[in-house]
Amino acid sequence: MIRRGMIAGGVVVAVLVVVYAVPRVMDWDRYRGQITALAAARLGRPVTIGGDVGLTILPQPVLTARRISVTDPVTGAVFTAREMRLRVLEALRREGVAWGDPPAAPPAGDER
Repeated sequence: MIRRGMIAGGVVVAVLVVVYAVPRVMDWDRYRGQITALAAARLGRPVTIGGDVGLTILPQPVLTARRISVTDPVTGAVFTAREMRLRVLEALRREGVAWGDPPAAPPAGDER
């Protein structure tokens, strides 16, 4: 019985070590194009990632990207950030990112 507990504990520790270490040593930069395309599609604006991309799983899944720029195609204004972090679970819970003009007010006299 004690032996089974020790084996189970060892397996749990091994899984936690793998979940912690593997994302830190993987080359996430090879997914930069896919992440950039997804961000541009969600924001409706051109996005550029000029730096490293990384992912950590523990204690909370976080996607990190460095040297980000988002361009407004209408005005040409560029928002830049040295680093952006996206908490993956929170992003999945939200319905989407709304950038741009707020919803138009209903016409005067419209009683919706």
